[in-house]
Amino acid sequence: MSAAQVHLSDYIAIIKKRKGVVIIFSFALISIVALFSYMSTPVYKATAQIIISKDISVPLAAGNMLDRDTRNDTFYQTQVNLLRSRGLALKVIEDLKLWEEFYRRPAGKGVLSDILPEPLSPPGEGGPSTVSAPDETADAQKPRSIPAGPEMSRIIDWYLGNLRIQPFRNSQLANISFLAPSPETAARVANAHARAFIEMTTQMKISAFKNGLNWIMNQLRQQKNILEASQSIMDMESEIMDMRDRLDMLKDKRQEIAVTYGPKHPKMAAINSAITQLEKEIETSKGKLAELGRAGPVKADINYEVLKQEVESDRQTYDFLLKQAKELGLASLLNTSNVSIVDEAEVPRAPVKPRTFLNIILAVVMSMFMGPFLAFFFEYMDNTVKTPEDVQRRLGIPVLGIIPFYKSKQRKRDTALFWDEPVKKKRKHAKTYYASDVANPLIPGIQMILQKEPGQAFFIQSATSGEGKTTVLANSALRLSRNGFSVLMVDADLRHPSLHRVFGVENTDGLVDAMQQVMSLNIHSGTLDKCSVDDLFTFISLKKLSGSLAVNNNGNAISAFFDNGRLYHVESRENPFANRLGSMLVSGGFITGAQLEDALERNRRTGQPLGYILVNAGYITLDKLRGPVKLQMEEQLQKLFSWKHGTFRFERTNLKPYENERIDFEENYNAIIQRLSHTGGSRVFEEAILSHIKTLANPHVSLLTAGGETEEINGMRFVMLLSKFTDILKQHFDIVLVDTPPLLEDPDATLLSSVADGVILVIKSGRLSVKTLKEASTAVKEVNARLSGAVLNHVTS
Repeated sequence: MSAAQVHLSDYIAIIKKRKGVVIIFSFALISIVALFSYMSTPVYKATAQIIISKDISVPLAAGNMLDRDTRNDTFYQTQVNLLRSRGLALKVIEDLKLWEEFYRRPAGKGVLSDILPEPLSPPGEGGPSTVSAPDETADAQKPRSIPAGPEMSRIIDWYLGNLRIQPFRNSQLANISFLAPSPETAARVANAHARAFIEMTTQMKISAFKNGLNWIMNQLRQQKNILEASQSIMDMESEIMDMRDRLDMLKDKRQEIAVTYGPKHPKMAAINSAITQLEKEIETSKGKLAELGRAGPVKADINYEVLKQEVESDRQTYDFLLKQAKELGLASLLNTSNVSIVDEAEVPRAPVKPRTFLNIILAVVMSMFMGPFLAFFFEYMDNTVKTPEDVQRRLGIPVLGIIPFYKSKQRKRDTALFWDEPVKKKRKHAKTYYASDVANPLIPGIQMILQKEPGQAFFIQSATSGEGKTTVLANSALRLSRNGFSVLMVDADLRHPSLHRVFGVENTDGLVDAMQQVMSLNIHSGTLDKCSVDDLFTFISLKKLSGSLAVNNNGNAISAFFDNGRLYHVESRENPFANRLGSMLVSGGFITGAQLEDALERNRRTGQPLGYILVNAGYITLDKLRGPVKLQMEEQLQKLFSWKHGTFRFERTNLKPYENERIDFEENYNAIIQRLSHTGGSRVFEEAILSHIKTLANPHVSLLTAGGETEEINGMRFVMLLSKFTDILKQHFDIVLVDTPPLLEDPDATLLSSVADGVILVIKSGRLSVKTLKEASTAVKEVNARLSGAVLNHVTS
């Protein structure tokens, strides 16, 4: 169907068709969800809310102060990550002794026991993992030591797996939640985690304050030393400056008195001595100043004003550090934190999971979508034959009939076979139709064939078992009998016979018993009144015997020679001359009269066959001799099969095709023998098969059951026997319906198809794939059987 032809009704029809899939999937999904929801351990969630305020500035480097709140997002995220730290988890576990909850998980009382279902042994004298966990009662009373090593790491993982930290964007709030099967445990752990975090941040802050205070005190001591050194240098520099001023004054005074006094004057000598003494003092002071400059950060040759400014700066730094030291000293004495609890966790009244009602609602919604989806998926993946159009288009087989399926008929063990009217018109009358009162288009088609040529054998076949061929055969037989036809049903499915169950008869004295009866025939010698020529030829062929069969009738004798059941020569010395091979060859212009006389003379003298003499003498070739020999054989066979009385004798010998110069053209005379068998008739085979037929309540319907089991009759021998019996039965019944083994399950089933006048393939709608049915139909066609058509069974509307 093209996309343009698809309508909503088509989708609805698919859902209706696959409603079993939809219902089963929906019921299974909802049941599984409900079962798991009710059987799951309830989990409670308790939540505490905290606020993380701005932090206090802490000195981190010399001469710099770093405010932690300058990057608030980073600080807040750091605090949130600290809430998930393993160290904090370890502290809470140790404070609350949660390893006891961890060990009690197998009893269903631990915190989230479904997260890590495998129990760990508590530590004991034999090591952290060598002691098995005791039972619940003893475990509740026995104290446990603190785990260590890998075992504690497992407990921390379990704890963090149940911890939930939820920060709020654009705020300083965060939720701390914990999941546990016990509501009290959940609230207790959530509050303990919040308090432990506050305690941890407080200790971290005090530690930071102390570290900052120590750093400031170190800086303060260093700055004090620098200030004292700078002050000393500045004082000495001031003293040197004063001495230089005095030196300059002395030098000026010496110049003034030098005009009045000579160099050796006592006044000049006193001034020179003072100048010399002052210069020495200046040099001594410069030496000391140089030493101070090497010991501290202040340069000795720095400008006095600059030096004065540095001293003032050092004094201000010293005063600032002294003030910070006093503040940090005071802050370190305060036990404060920037984290506080806004709302403590309360004991939850209802579990957070499983949410049974919501889970079931979700399962219902999911089934409403997934159910139809599965229906469409199965329909798409369904490669089976479901409609008459599928049979005709994909298999190339005409549809002879359609058998609808109704639940009411299934309960009554009946099959509804309607006439050729639309099924929809008959729906309302479905309860009044019984298997024996209804028919399908198959029946009128068979009736037309029987009216033209009665005595037909139809083989009802299927690809595999379970297609309903036995039901179709039985109902068709009943309907045909009501139209006045004599019908025989034959159950040829020896492995799984079922026709006897349909009609409530015993599966005894059936087809197999008739076959065993004829196979036990002794043809060493006898009369044609009890065993006809047709019986003899059939038995020799079935047994694959080799030897000569001599038949006498009122002084006439004909001998037939067989090799492994195959007829290859027939001869009779009592034939009139005109019918002999020689006269046929002369009249046909194959040889001359002289050549025939020479050959006959040799025949009388040597006893060799005439054909062998003619070929050996070069009078005729084998190809030209083939036609007359075959014609002579047919004449001999016609005469032999016309004998109704006489005697016969069969001698088993391993004859060679060319023994006694007999020429074997390897001709197949089966068609001629089969045609002559209708005129000659059968006695043994006919009596055997007719004696095992059962007449049912309806005089027009007869049944030949499968009979007992046999391993001797199978393969080609079974096919040949059934073919012979079928030919006989067609002479006594208007129609023979044969229930055969499935084509793809029994190797003999395909060979049986070649025996039928028509093969009817029964197909159960929606059961077998196109590939499987093609294999079955191809197998029928490969043996040149006539595939009359198909009956589509179990069609749902």
